[in-house]
Amino acid sequence: MIGLDGSFIIDFLQGKKEALKKGQELNVPLLVTPINIFEIFFGIFRSKRNIEEQQAIAKEFFARCDLVDISSNSAINAAKIAADLQSKGKPMQVTDVLICSTYLSNGCNRRLCPKSR
Repeated sequence: MIGLDGSFIIDFLQGKKEALKKGQELNVPLLVTPINIFEIFFGIFRSKRNIEEQQAIAKEFFARCDLVDISSNSAINAAKIAADLQSKGKPMQVTDVLICSTYLSNGCNRRLCPKSR
């Protein structure tokens, strides 16, 4: 299983060659969270361009992925991770920590993000 990062999803939806190629190479379940969906649709609504078309494309993309929900344990683990990172001077965006923690809680040990491309 591979958990998808918002940056990869954006690149894929925008048709960037590297992301499309990587997406075609993957033959494992692709995971997304409700936070990923929020991030993508927030960007669509902010852009105010071709909203209906972008929504349709995003909905089709997410329909092909496995949705994993955020549990209480995921939230607690995310809070611990975020606090540890912040105390080390390496803060991360809360949404990214929640997404990572959710993937880990669901048995996902690989996340596809810009560094993995």
